[in-house]
Amino acid sequence: MLTPLHQAIKQALKKAPLIHADETSHHRNDEQSLRWFWLVASNDLVYEQILYSRSTSSAKKVIDENYAGIVVSDLCPSYNWIAADRHQLCWANVKRNLQQMADYSGGGHTAYIGKHLCLLTNAIFHTRHRYEQSDLDYSQYLHRMRRLQKSFDHWLTKGTDVMVKRYRGRCQLLIKHR
Repeated sequence: MLTPLHQAIKQALKKAPLIHADETSHHRNDEQSLRWFWLVASNDLVYEQILYSRSTSSAKKVIDENYAGIVVSDLCPSYNWIAADRHQLCWANVKRNLQQMADYSGGGHTAYIGKHLCLLTNAIFHTRHRYEQSDLDYSQYLHRMRRLQKSFDHWLTKGTDVMVKRYRGRCQLLIKHR
C-alpha cells in the first residue's frame, strides 16, 4: 500500500538541491545476517531503505547515480563514487573522528595533533554560528574561515605523519576530500 508513496519520495529527492545520506547496521528480528538501514533526507523529505550491504552499490540504490545536487555524508567509502564537487563531508562526523584522535589512549604526538584539529574544528563551528547570528559580516567571516582553513590544512598535513595508521588514514582522507 505504501510502495507508490515510498517511490514518489525517492523520485522527489532527485530534485532536491542538497541531501544528507547515512547508513547504520540493522538487526532484523532474530535473523543471523546483518542488514543496513539507509536514510536519505532533504529539508522536507526522508527516504529509508533496508539493504543487505553497506557497499557502493547499495549507496547507488538509495542515491540516484545521476543526482546533480550536493550529498552530505560521513566518511564511509560507499560514497566515494560521488564527484568531489558534489560531495560534502558531514562536519559533525569529522569532529567526532578528530575527537577520537585527540582522545587516543596512547597520547603523545597523535593526541597532540588531534587536540589541535579539534580546537580548530570548534573554531570553525563557532565562526559559522557567529556569521549565522549576524555577529560577523560576510567579509569578516571569509577572512576568518580562510585563516582557519590554512591552520586546519597545516595540522592535517602533520597528522599524515602520525604513527597510528587509523588516524594517519583519517587525516589523509580529509586532505583528499579537501
